[in-house]
Amino acid sequence: MTESSDFANSPLLSLALPWPKPQVKERPRFVRATGRSYTPKNTLEAEANLLTEFQAAAADWSPYDQPCAVEWTFTNSHVGVVLRAHDDYTQRQLRGDTDNYVKLASDALNGALFTDDKLIVASSAVKL
Repeated sequence: MTESSDFANSPLLSLALPWPKPQVKERPRFVRATGRSYTPKNTLEAEANLLTEFQAAAADWSPYDQPCAVEWTFTNSHVGVVLRAHDDYTQRQLRGDTDNYVKLASDALNGALFTDDKLIVASSAVKL
């Protein structure tokens, strides 16, 4: 279920960012001796590379600070991102990041709703 206005507004920003080595975000690692966690090097490098590509493509962009809808497209060579204003949004009771709700639900239903969540090729989520 999605609100009809989620993607109705004109794009504020639409980019295709080069992403020569696509990868997923790895889970944090833990050091037993210290109890500390850290982000794996591959994830840090991938995030830094994607940020660098974004900053080069949208040098004059200021981070958007209003409710928004984002469309992501992932290919073997690019990340597509379209950002739109979401005018009808009012503060909801759910405060977590939408993508974290999706990840939990996908992981929880892995093997029950679908054989493997890596088979999901399109997803839509709305926090109401």
